[in-house]
Amino acid sequence: MSVYLTPAQGAKELINRINGSLKALADELRANAGKIRVDAIWELPLRETGLVDSTKPIIPVELKGIDAANLAIESLTSIWLRIGQNMRETLKAPGVVGMPGSLITQVQESNHLRLELYNLMKPLEPSERVKIWRAEHNISGLQTQRITRIFQQPKAVRFYWDVSYSMRRVAAHDLAAEYSATLQKLHGHDPQMEGLPEDSLDRKLARARDILLGLGREPVAIYRKGQPHVRARIHDGEQTPIITPTSVPFVYDIDQVEAPKIVALGGFDPGNKTTGQRSKRAKVEQDPIQFCESLYIHQYLPAHRKPLPKLVEGEQKPHKRHQRNDMEE
Repeated sequence: MSVYLTPAQGAKELINRINGSLKALADELRANAGKIRVDAIWELPLRETGLVDSTKPIIPVELKGIDAANLAIESLTSIWLRIGQNMRETLKAPGVVGMPGSLITQVQESNHLRLELYNLMKPLEPSERVKIWRAEHNISGLQTQRITRIFQQPKAVRFYWDVSYSMRRVAAHDLAAEYSATLQKLHGHDPQMEGLPEDSLDRKLARARDILLGLGREPVAIYRKGQPHVRARIHDGEQTPIITPTSVPFVYDIDQVEAPKIVALGGFDPGNKTTGQRSKRAKVEQDPIQFCESLYIHQYLPAHRKPLPKLVEGEQKPHKRHQRNDMEE
């Protein structure tokens, strides 16, 4: 891994290298279009906003022929926003593509660069990451960092929709302490809510801190409803099937294996309650605590509000995500 003077300088250099690597890959894919097999690919409609409206249906469009090849190449190699694409939205085209081993090698090389960029930016403060991405006009940070999955012997792939959720259980007092630490870091002291700008995140944190302190060690839940996204279940050789989110085609060496069996992706129906409430979610109040809505903080039902024990000094309770998230894109 390279050493850079600053994260910003390293990110800029890596973004340029990734862009160059993917442009070269796109050229090779087009030059070898006759050797590429698109077994299946679907284009998901771009949203008008940065958030998914989980109350509306989503209809994927399956492409064939030259249109399928063009979409596969674009989704595998483009890090730039389409005209009208929201900066929080990504081009999504789940599918399966076979290609020669030489092109697989190029995919691996671009994956290594993307992973290096991700690891460089991961420890940075959100504000620092925002500055880096804003310095690159019309770039999609999510598309730049997402990895293309490569399979050795894919036998069967099933695509489907999932709506999962995340929930963290924590003592109210401990969560208040976390918010105080965040405010302390930002302001150099733990400010009072009244002195912070209206509608600012800092003011919301300060108000939530004050409310949570009043609850003592009562457990609260940070509960975020899931957004619909595409997952795939892949049988790769004799390994245990892999379940993973997917937004770009999986690829494999066309010279080594035959085309896998594919269960096609259907549309997302918000009325199809395939993911019901689970026992942990059922213990939580339906609505967030008043004034804590934007932070997704819920109280537990009265029967489940037994105070949590204090953590031993220096101990940090791990965060749990109660959802089916095997790998993120």
